[in-house]
Amino acid sequence: MVGVVSDDQDFLDSKDTMKMAVVLVTPLGNGDLALKFGYPTPDGGCQKMDTTFTKGAVPGQFSNPAMALTDIRVAFSDYQHFALLYLETRKGGLRNQWLQLYARAPELFPEGAQKMQLLAPQVGLSPSQGVLLPKSGAPPGPPAPQPLTPGSRTRPRGLTVPETNEALPTLTQGLPTESGERGGQEEPHKTLPCLESM
Repeated sequence: MVGVVSDDQDFLDSKDTMKMAVVLVTPLGNGDLALKFGYPTPDGGCQKMDTTFTKGAVPGQFSNPAMALTDIRVAFSDYQHFALLYLETRKGGLRNQWLQLYARAPELFPEGAQKMQLLAPQVGLSPSQGVLLPKSGAPPGPPAPQPLTPGSRTRPRGLTVPETNEALPTLTQGLPTESGERGGQEEPHKTLPCLESM
């Protein structure tokens, strides 16, 4: 996971100290998705979690009641480099929205960051409520997580998110209808501490 935008207060309070999480996704025979998460801890360790996203009524839609995730949708994917998910949580009467950007490699893919930045206002989120996460194996200190704001187009190591006027699919459309290769499995990046122990 390389980027997140949300109106969840706990996320907003901690987003400046977050680092990239490792997520391994395995499609199941019944259409559900099995996920293994590895979150870096401040002491250099790894907090692990396994969960399942249950398929919904339309392709690309899932839920996970155990995590209070009432709506999970694949908002956009190029099937090779990144996927952008929309998530909605309901806890204690509060509804929160999330956009999470996943990538096959622990580097930001510019088109994915661009899609997240454009989709945020369409679902009622402000780019200032987001962050592009630094690698979990990065040493402490700068570069810090980068705010996801219209005026902040650069990532550490000089990666730039280009401008675009391309329209995004709406969330109700689910998966893009374009046919194409979903991309093969790439070798996992063993440089991420959480991945080594998963």
